[in-house]
Amino acid sequence: MTGRRPEAFLAWSLLGWVLAGELLFGATTLPLGTAPDATRLGIRCLFGGGVLALAGGALLASPRHARLPRRWCFALAALPLLVLLQLCPLPVGLLRRIDPGAVALLADVWPGPVHGCGGKELIAASTSGWLPVSIDPVGTWRALFRIASALVAFAAGYTFFGRAGRRVRALAFAVAAFTALEAAYGLYEWRSPTPHVLWRLKTAYLDSASGTLINRNHFAMLLYLGASCTLVVLAARLREADPRGDRGREMMVRALLALTVGLQLAGIVATQSRAGTAVSLVVLAPAVPFLVRRGTGEVRGVAALVLAVLAVPVVVYVGPDLAGRLQELPSEWSGEASRGAVLRLSLPIVARFLATGTGAGSFEWIFPLYRSERIYGRYDYAHNDYLQQLVETGLPGLAAALLPAALFAAAAWKRWRRPDPLPEGWPIWGALAAVAAHEIVDFGLQIPAHAALVGLLAGASLPRASAAPSRRGSILLGAAALALAPMGLLFSVAGWPGAAERIPWPTIPERAYERSVAEFARWSSGEEEPGGSAALCRAIEAAASAQRARPMSARFASQESLLLLTAARSGLFGDEELPRSLEEARRATDLARRLDPWNAWIREKTMVAALELGDLEGAGEDARVAASRSAALARRIVRTLRQTGLPVLVIGEMLRPVPRAMTELIDRLFSEGAKEDLAALVPSDVTPSPDRCAIAHAVRRVLRGVHRLDPRPFLEGCLESARDDPVERDRLRVYLAQEHLRLGDVEAAERALAGADPALGFVRNARLEIADARGDWAAVVRLALALLDEGRGRHDPTREAWLRAKLGKAYAQQGRIGAALRQYERVRRLNPAFPRVDRIVTDLRHGTNPFEAP
Repeated sequence: MTGRRPEAFLAWSLLGWVLAGELLFGATTLPLGTAPDATRLGIRCLFGGGVLALAGGALLASPRHARLPRRWCFALAALPLLVLLQLCPLPVGLLRRIDPGAVALLADVWPGPVHGCGGKELIAASTSGWLPVSIDPVGTWRALFRIASALVAFAAGYTFFGRAGRRVRALAFAVAAFTALEAAYGLYEWRSPTPHVLWRLKTAYLDSASGTLINRNHFAMLLYLGASCTLVVLAARLREADPRGDRGREMMVRALLALTVGLQLAGIVATQSRAGTAVSLVVLAPAVPFLVRRGTGEVRGVAALVLAVLAVPVVVYVGPDLAGRLQELPSEWSGEASRGAVLRLSLPIVARFLATGTGAGSFEWIFPLYRSERIYGRYDYAHNDYLQQLVETGLPGLAAALLPAALFAAAAWKRWRRPDPLPEGWPIWGALAAVAAHEIVDFGLQIPAHAALVGLLAGASLPRASAAPSRRGSILLGAAALALAPMGLLFSVAGWPGAAERIPWPTIPERAYERSVAEFARWSSGEEEPGGSAALCRAIEAAASAQRARPMSARFASQESLLLLTAARSGLFGDEELPRSLEEARRATDLARRLDPWNAWIREKTMVAALELGDLEGAGEDARVAASRSAALARRIVRTLRQTGLPVLVIGEMLRPVPRAMTELIDRLFSEGAKEDLAALVPSDVTPSPDRCAIAHAVRRVLRGVHRLDPRPFLEGCLESARDDPVERDRLRVYLAQEHLRLGDVEAAERALAGADPALGFVRNARLEIADARGDWAAVVRLALALLDEGRGRHDPTREAWLRAKLGKAYAQQGRIGAALRQYERVRRLNPAFPRVDRIVTDLRHGTNPFEAP
């Protein structure tokens, strides 16, 4: 392929492929249905393979004079070669000298060997003395396709689009038109009552525009890249306008282009992305000095129109909100669960893996080892691409990643300072600077389509080099891209449902894990003949396969542990095999804890495994971590522990530091009617202590309901000891006031609440109860209406029903029977099981007050 027609076809096909990737969710995953939980196909590697094939072919078909200089070929190849080195298995002894951190991590995470199911090798032996640098080889392959496709797209953009001004304009026009349509679509869906992302119902960023992407920050990046392309077309129109042509038509075209920029900026504003909105102004930075120094009066007038279209939406719509959100940045970056915390917690990873990194694409699996208990969510990206590059590829990788950017900046600066006209694509330089700034707080270049589009635009806008082109370098780049392209297709298809079983390599860990879960479900449901164990054996093999493919996954380790314990309980192992299987289950359980120590879902799994292994101490630690995350998890943990048959005092000792879990345990014991267990857990002579006072509400319930004692002395003791925590003191005041009300002492209840913070919702609830008991119906109406107004927008039907019942009672006592009826009809709709609601509604319909004393 040496002719120009094949080169043009491949280059324009490359642009279409990149824009199609942007259209289809950024070329990340492709959902096969409209529901949020629909099956999704991973298309990252497929997209990368397509870019590599088209860009590589365009490089091979390019003429010799258009190819890249030698230094650029080296700069583009450096990072992909480094990532490939991370995938190469090395002798453990050599790797220990180069990267002792990786050896320490990987040496004890490989499973096996374990035999069972009639002597079959369920889990193969561990590595034979060879390990890769990467702790997640599959993730590193995926990152390689993304990185290589972006850099080869840069080379193709330079060799084809960059060598002719009209091609740059055509490229810019295509991207500008595409992003204008994206902006219009994003604005439409933003204002839609049921927003979608294409055919998929939108579930995230419902208050923001995101176009055909999921993340609003990535949508903002796409739009300011498009705005720079619109400026390329506009600058060309300004520079090449024919003074003898139709001035009216020309001004109309310019105004249309200016309004296109305004539409793109309006889309950026609607994303409500702070960084995206701020850096979008950088897109204008190269244009301003150019227009001031070299433009005519008419040119400056059109530029002023563009600036007005850009500035007005920013100032009017974003300015105040952006200022307010910028004021929140110090707290956001200094908080214990903020992006600043992610940065601080990542520094030890950088120090440990400075020479080689943990492997491209592995941040998601190394960060859980270092994160704090305050960070609940999953961080698959660092939200700082420079930091992530440093973690994953070390100092050499960061230098290799910045080398093309440094060469580009030097070439652009050198070209900017020359007096002759700038190249066609110079407005794109501002967008590239915006991307560089944006990536300090985001991960837009981790999206395959974004990375390829940035590479393509950067290559097209790079000033032509004075150095001689390197024929051999360009051919090697193109050939390497074509050789790597089929691997992208293979890695994508291997991860699609139904195809993974037919492709022996590569093993996609997510699919292997899903096969393990499916086979275990098949075995559990009894689909096999009675006594059959083939499905359980296959489940263990699939779980081990998933862990070998991704040895740093706590989820895979916990799955393997539970399956081995199930198999041991089911008699799948002989007398010789059983000890080794239990040892492997214990190892996998400990490994899951180490790999993700603060993941509540993982700790729930390891708790179950630890209980079966007889490790009560480990199970208690797991239970405490899991139960502290949410009420739903605490409920599940309590239910699981009760099903084990452990004594209630043992369970209480396990959960004692977690007030939420202890409260759930006491509630469950009440529902079971286990009064003896309640009496053992909370004795009648209970004294105030920090752990008891933390569950004062549950303790007073036991004292009153089981021991038939007055809980007020206990509450007063807790109140005395809670001097340093004003919120906890107010909560105890409320409990004490409720006990006084229960005994009919309204004045004592009012005294108990004296000094409580009226801004707290539970304090106002208690004051509402006191006003009800006192018969102050005007105060009840005032407090109930205020609380209902505060809760507007929240979906809490139980609380709303309670408040409306109080309001209805007050209206009835005031003689406003119609108003009371309307409130109780709402109560019945909100909570049909509300006490006496049907009887009260019937009485009110008959015009009688159901609350009057007979």
